[in-house]
Amino acid sequence: MVAKIEQVANKNFDYIIIGGGTAGLTLAAKLSEDPLKSVLVLEEGYDNLNDDEILRPVVPLKGFGNEKYSWNVTTTPQAHLNDRVLHWQRGRGFGGSSNINLFQYTIPPADDIDVVERLGSKGFNWNAFNSALKKIEGFVTPSDAESALMEIDIVAGQLDIGQDGPLKISLQPSLVTPYKVIQETFKATGIPCASKPYNGDPTGLFLAAGTWDPISNTRSYAAPAFYQPHESRDNLTALARAHVHRVITRKDNDILIATGVEFGHEGVTYTVQATKEVIIAAGALHSPKVLELSGIGDRKVLEKAGVPVVLDLPGVGANAQEHLATGIGFELNKEGDLAKSVLGEIAATGAGLRPAVAFTMATLDMVSPRSKELVKLAREKIEANWETYSPGLQRQYEIQLDRLENGGVECEIAANFSLTMATMQPNPAEKDALYLSISPISMHPFSRGAIHIVSSDPAVPPTFDPHYLEESIDLELLVEQLRFIRNLVTLSPLKDSNPKELNPGSAYDTDEKLKEYVKNFSTTSWHTTSTCSMLPLEHGGVVDASFKVYGTSNLRVVDLSVLPLHVAAHTQSVAYGLGAYAGEVLTSH
Repeated sequence: MVAKIEQVANKNFDYIIIGGGTAGLTLAAKLSEDPLKSVLVLEEGYDNLNDDEILRPVVPLKGFGNEKYSWNVTTTPQAHLNDRVLHWQRGRGFGGSSNINLFQYTIPPADDIDVVERLGSKGFNWNAFNSALKKIEGFVTPSDAESALMEIDIVAGQLDIGQDGPLKISLQPSLVTPYKVIQETFKATGIPCASKPYNGDPTGLFLAAGTWDPISNTRSYAAPAFYQPHESRDNLTALARAHVHRVITRKDNDILIATGVEFGHEGVTYTVQATKEVIIAAGALHSPKVLELSGIGDRKVLEKAGVPVVLDLPGVGANAQEHLATGIGFELNKEGDLAKSVLGEIAATGAGLRPAVAFTMATLDMVSPRSKELVKLAREKIEANWETYSPGLQRQYEIQLDRLENGGVECEIAANFSLTMATMQPNPAEKDALYLSISPISMHPFSRGAIHIVSSDPAVPPTFDPHYLEESIDLELLVEQLRFIRNLVTLSPLKDSNPKELNPGSAYDTDEKLKEYVKNFSTTSWHTTSTCSMLPLEHGGVVDASFKVYGTSNLRVVDLSVLPLHVAAHTQSVAYGLGAYAGEVLTSH
């Protein structure tokens, strides 16, 4: 039962979690296992529990743009996207973005997690993260046919996944014949099937998994997985429509102590006290806002916004990283064998709700014969501007360049039998046609943005500025992947279905024109990270390896904002993993 305001206002709780989203509810479930510890979750959104629009959405993305379900924030005009403004949707209500996303569940390479430790946060590594994540996963074991289709030997341990946890994960209903066509075509380029797609090495092609419970035929997300099974706990309290204004703090010998939270509820301001910890889990878009409104952040930002400086911490809101997506849309001949198999199997399996068929995670040299040239260009550009980068960013770029050169996963290419937001323009689709979208995303962008408040008023949104494509290598890599896709459809068996390119179309026949296509029509993947990075303080860090904010004794951040470098994955799994791992860190202290 969601609490009423009188159960919260002016009360004391051991732990206060700001944000009842993917990471926040996962963490709350773990902390409240101890009946002697009281946990309060403050969620800004509505009480959307048991809502069929979330559990059984008729169409994907239906919650987008509806304030009941999502934040509809906009970026600043992006100079390198021809001044376009992009809409960033994020989930509101219990469950956060896990209640409106496209279900996709992919796991990053082990190296993408180990890099956090290499950047200076000792103890945060793949083994610790994956161990915590597996405990909450409830992966439905693929059938023998699905395993054979992916060329995975379960007996040999190639699908080492968590199966006993509350978060239900299943493979998308298999479009067997279409997947086989995609699979064999990618193989013709030399890209293999992934050997351990959900256990640290996703390099290659694999079936898309999603957070879907095939037994109840409903979305599996953070609220039914981590809150509703435990809502009867006397020590777990959750309040909806709680708009956090700031964390209340005091100083003791130059160490900042979080003592409570000020928040608004139905137009009235309240406070609540924390006897142990305050944990911000408001997501990469809003956690820096909470810190800055609390007087914690870059002095220049705070003074400009009219917020008294409590703790000068320049890394807050900086280092923002975001996946930018583009793609090519092809029309399929509805009388052809591929189209008939797609339509037939969608009708038979209900797969139309979750249309992704296959993911390919590839290294740069897998998709580009120019990989060495591109790495050289990237190095020259970065080195030419080396002195303008902070020491922390220099270290990040060293790692990113080494990955590009030495076979790190850099490219995600997803196949969908529909048009996507990245393939709908510039040419309009025909109503009854069938389409194939093949969409690339560069997994580790070099461009860095920022999210900062502009006012001391909690009702005023911050500025969201990802600086898309500011580093030119990001654009070069996306164009190279578009070239790869155009070559891909000339190979059998996909070419035998005679796919006709709809978008961008034959007019975009040079690299320069493809660059304009990306600038004019690329879209967000809703995967923002790194705005409260887990890095050494001297390298722009905001939190240490235990998620604790530097300069404080009991204030932490637990969400995607703490990742110092972006990951080769859709970020839902990482948000869950961060919540699970942070729970283990806090309960072990």
